[in-house]
Amino acid sequence: MLTRKAFLKLMAASGFTGYVMTRGGLVHVGKAAQSSQVPLNAGAIPQFVEPLLDFDYISASSSQIVLNMEEFQTNILPASVYAALPAPYNAGTYVWGYLQEGQSARASYLGPVIIATKGDPT
Repeated sequence: MLTRKAFLKLMAASGFTGYVMTRGGLVHVGKAAQSSQVPLNAGAIPQFVEPLLDFDYISASSSQIVLNMEEFQTNILPASVYAALPAPYNAGTYVWGYLQEGQSARASYLGPVIIATKGDPT
């Protein structure tokens, strides 16, 4: 049976070994990828200049709806903001959202809205 003293020694040795391995370069510690971003002046973004987009609607008439969570580009800011940006940022803001099978993008990053009815649809 492992005593408390033996357990503490084991934990201290394993902690020290982990420290030495990471500091000595034996274990590679990963870092997040750095990406360049274009800072925007929030005061320069025009407000309320474009109407809200319609949602994508899906009728829940079938027994199964297949949605994939994917990254795609869409306009969440006014079109005038994207016109002034360099490529590839002028194609829209990268967002994560749900797309139906075969869809590569859509006008709104919100949704889709699933319309379901209670009871027998027939």
